[in-house]
Amino acid sequence: MQYQFRLLNATRTNILSLIKGLTLEQFNFIPNNFNNSIGWQLGHLVVTQQLLNYKLSGLPMNVEDTFIENFRKGSSGKYILTQEQLDSLISLFTILPKQLETDYDADIFTQNFEYQTSYNVTLTTIEDAISFNNIHEAMHLGTIAAMKKCIPVL
Repeated sequence: MQYQFRLLNATRTNILSLIKGLTLEQFNFIPNNFNNSIGWQLGHLVVTQQLLNYKLSGLPMNVEDTFIENFRKGSSGKYILTQEQLDSLISLFTILPKQLETDYDADIFTQNFEYQTSYNVTLTTIEDAISFNNIHEAMHLGTIAAMKKCIPVL
């Protein structure tokens, strides 16, 4: 599993490099032909990682309920972040992968589950969920890279 954690950290590092220096307005900008912003993408990754790994395992999540409501799959991508919310998301985006690894090493993920993803694969273990989350994050890395090219220079 160490390799999966390295992949998660590498993807998150690449995303942080892509978004470095963006203004709050640029984070909230929704480019033409997209349904959401880079800010929503970031929140969605934080929330999805928590839902896939913690909620499916029957454990408490490390994010506020309002984040889950605003950034889960199917939520409106038109949510406008405040600077405080963006700072909080970036902090969570940075620290939660390490928390996941620590919790995994502490063997707290003991409950198996069955979850059919929109990718048409079924997850049944924490290892499945961690691996699938990496695929999900890589897809969104590509989306964020495409969106960044569409953001006007402010």
